[in-house]
Parts: sequence; structure tokens; C-alpha cells
Amino acid sequence: MRKLSVGVAAVFMLGLTWAGSAQAKTKWDFYSFLPIAHPVAQLHDAFTKEVAKRTNGELEITFRPAGELPFSVSEGLRSIGTGQAHIGHSAGGFMAGTAPLTSVGGLPFLVRNWDELRKVGPIIEDAAGKDIARHGAMLLYYYSWPPYVFWGSGKPIEGFGEFGGRKIRTNDADQTEMLRRLGAAGVTVATAEVPVAMERGVAQGLITSAYNANASRWYEFLKWGYLVDINLAGPDYVIVNRAAFDKLPQSQQQVLRDVSREWQQKFMSMMTSSDETARTALSTQHKLKLVQATDQDVQRFIALMQPYWEEWGKRNGPAGEDLVRRIRSALGK
Repeated sequence: MRKLSVGVAAVFMLGLTWAGSAQAKTKWDFYSFLPIAHPVAQLHDAFTKEVAKRTNGELEITFRPAGELPFSVSEGLRSIGTGQAHIGHSAGGFMAGTAPLTSVGGLPFLVRNWDELRKVGPIIEDAAGKDIARHGAMLLYYYSWPPYVFWGSGKPIEGFGEFGGRKIRTNDADQTEMLRRLGAAGVTVATAEVPVAMERGVAQGLITSAYNANASRWYEFLKWGYLVDINLAGPDYVIVNRAAFDKLPQSQQQVLRDVSREWQQKFMSMMTSSDETARTALSTQHKLKLVQATDQDVQRFIALMQPYWEEWGKRNGPAGEDLVRRIRSALGK
């Protein structure tokens, strides 16, 4: 009888162990505003799989591409901060209404390329992280898309003084203001409507990266590119619900931090090589005329936008003014 009791007890204890393991498994959703076929979405998906691998499946994150979760692009931060999704990514421009310091990278000619971002990345990370934290989320890492430049059909733009009267499709209010100061007009057109807008003359040009111009096949109606790096298309931020992160065991928190550092470098490497490849393809394969801006013209663009950076800083209070000041000091602008 005693042997039977011991056996039953052993089975009971084993059952508790299994139950404990099942309870320890954590399941999260990763919010994305991109379709699963997009290379950036696939790299995010790979991030979730790497986290699962290194936690032996104890932290299981399911990648949710665009449309799977009922959030608009402007609701990413709120949704993650309130725990409707546990982790995800959002662009600074999408968060500008609630965490404005995250959008500093969108200021034209302030942070123009990856070399400049490497110099000021810690400054932006610090300020953006604090702004994101106010909404119940935590910044894990950031990355940036390739630099925005000018593209168009018709007569090429080849210098600073050739924007007068042009109608150019923009991505945000900062770019629209830049064009106004250049004597051009910004046009708001949905991404899917860009080819028709160009064909009908609603827009004569547009602002995007070579990477996107090539991937979107816009070379079918574009004739030229004016390569003056306006600003990086980002940063984008990978953020996590703070309360959910704090509930994780220390070992799993460390895995998230470790994989985040590695994936930040993967994103930067992918974006850099993709944009270089796209510029080559647009020039040699698709025969667009690419004009590199002169150093003199770059300085003229910078001087034109410096007052706007100061205006942006004042609109966002002491923290905004300090952020712009620190970035300008680090870049000598």
C-alpha cells in the first residue's frame, strides 16, 4: 500500500511540474503595420522566432502583420502601451501626435544619413525612450529606413534653386513646410495613388528613398532623381508593453535585450545595402538620370531649414528644444 502511495505521489508531483511549465510559457502578439511579404516584416518575424529559440519556447511571440490586429498605424504606441498588443514597431511619424520627440528624425536636413544617425543615435534613443515611457511602453531598439531624396518626371531638378512652382508629393507636414520654403508646393497623395497622380500631373515629383522607388516599381514613370539626402525615413521604434516586460523572468528580459541589439544591426545593414543596390538599379537598369547634390547646395538646404528646427523644438517645450540643441551640437549644425 505504501508503494502505491509513493507512486501516486510521484505522478502527482510530476503533474505539478508539467503544470508549472505550462503556466510559465508566455504568449505575446507582435503588432506590425506591414504586410508579411515585406522584407522588413520578415525580419521582424525572424526576431520573434529567435526570441522563442533562445528562451526554449518559454516566450512565444506571434508576428501579426498588417490587418490582423484592429489598430491603425497611428494607434501602435497606444495599443502596446495599454497592453492590447505586447510588442511591435511604429514609425516616429506615426507616434508624433502622442510622443512627439520620436519624430525628430523627420526634420528635413537635421539627421540626413546613417553616418549622422550613428553620431546622434544615443541622443535620440534617450529622448524618444522617455517620451515612449510616458505611455506605458518601453523602447527596445530603433532602426531607420534609407534617406529620402527627390524624384520626378519632366525637367530634372539639379540644384537648390530649381524648385519654384513644382508640385511634389510629400510624406508629412515637415516635408510640406520644406517645399514651401523652397518655393514649391507639397501634395498629399496616398501611396497607392502615386502613379495616377504622376500620370495626371497632380504631382510632378515625389520624395522617397531609392529603395522604395525601386521596390514600388515607380521607375516606370520616373525619369530622374536628385540625390540630396533630406532625412532618414525614420527612425522606426520597436517597443514593448512595460508591465508585460517587467513580469518576465530576468533571463527572458536579457534575451529580449540581446536579440534587440543584434537585430538593430541587422536592420541597419539590410537598409544600407538595399538602398545602394536600388540606386544602382535605377540608374543602370532603368535609365533614370541621377544627379548628386553639390556640397554647396547641401549647405544651402541646411541653412534654409535651421529656423524650422528651432520652431519645432519650441513647439515641443524644453525637452524638444534640448533635443534639437544636443543633435545640432553633435553634428556641428
